[in-house]
Amino acid sequence: MKTILLFILLIALAACTAAPAPEASLMPAPEADAPEMIVEESSEEAMGGAEESAAPDNHDAEPFNADGELLVDDISPYIIYNDHDFEHAREHKKVIFLEFYADWCPYCRKLDPQIRETFANLDDPDVVGFRVNYDKDVDVKKQYNVVYQHTHIILDRDGNVVYKGLETEWVDSTIVAVLNEAKGE
Repeated sequence: MKTILLFILLIALAACTAAPAPEASLMPAPEADAPEMIVEESSEEAMGGAEESAAPDNHDAEPFNADGELLVDDISPYIIYNDHDFEHAREHKKVIFLEFYADWCPYCRKLDPQIRETFANLDDPDVVGFRVNYDKDVDVKKQYNVVYQHTHIILDRDGNVVYKGLETEWVDSTIVAVLNEAKGE
């Protein structure tokens, strides 16, 4: 069932991203072989095959209390990336959305209000979003093999990458569906 849903999402995303965005001339063209959406095995594999952790299941449905700067202060917070909040979210088995953002990126600026609206309406204590600075948070960029600033990644409760996409158009229902799938729903 998950494979069928993922296949349908891939087709829908491909259809949405087939037409170039009007400001495409401001962005470097993706390499010809760079896919618009990638599904990876796990973040541990992306980091070089780290051993599986025997961490206890700390999952809780309590609202996330962030220390960092909140972009959306709601049940599903959207936070400026910082190591402390990211590790706290992982320890509590939250589904994590990562947006790699750059101030100079026209796609990022265009998508930002839509992403904020999605998190304001999500009302799900199991989901935490982070806006990762593409230019400054280089270690995170390397950890998840991010080469384009408008990359979006979703991690499941175990930290596995279940979605990696280069959206130039925001499709709220698609992202929410992947977040729900990452939660096991």
